[in-house]
Amino acid sequence: MSIHQRAVVSRLASSTADVFVSKGSEVNSVLLNPNCGGASDNNLGFIADGTVVTLRRGTRKRKVKINIGDASECVANSLEMSRALARIFRLRSETRYRLTYNTASKTLTLHRKPVTRDMLTISSGSAQRRDRVSIGFGLALRMGNYLSSGRFITLKHGRTRLRLRFIRLTRNDVFNTTFRLNPTVIRSLGLTARKKYRIAYDQINRRLVFIASVR
Repeated sequence: MSIHQRAVVSRLASSTADVFVSKGSEVNSVLLNPNCGGASDNNLGFIADGTVVTLRRGTRKRKVKINIGDASECVANSLEMSRALARIFRLRSETRYRLTYNTASKTLTLHRKPVTRDMLTISSGSAQRRDRVSIGFGLALRMGNYLSSGRFITLKHGRTRLRLRFIRLTRNDVFNTTFRLNPTVIRSLGLTARKKYRIAYDQINRRLVFIASVR
């Protein structure tokens, strides 16, 4: 790689963030929370408060001012904007994106990131109904799962798929990483209680795939 190529690469920084849409018609500013303590990365924490950037998604772009939030006790960084601005970029609330910032052009580009990889430990509960999966608030948000309790999600391990009702535990407790299944369901999926697994959660298809156990 040439010196020139290294210089170009060094101007780019990327981070994962969840988009939130609020009421209002403000289209000239957004609120970025880039320093969540439990986030997978904090690569955009260097952007200064008040920086004017070109926000871009596909062919849509607009200059906006970045206001930096002070949220820290959270598990996912976020980008908040008005309903009017979200409409311009065709963005929906509670959706996950990869934000890439070019420091030379001051362009912040959004790319959809529907799949999030993470790790979890399975807990077993005989009182847990077989048609349900209980997930702690913190773990759910870390995966990008903003579903309401009662919605269906699919668990997949190997060739086995089970469609279960999602139950969110302890709302607003970002430290709750519980993942609980009925013992019969654990056996049906070919999994082991109290074991840690690498997983991938698909936000669009509401599917959680167990990739492999972690020793």
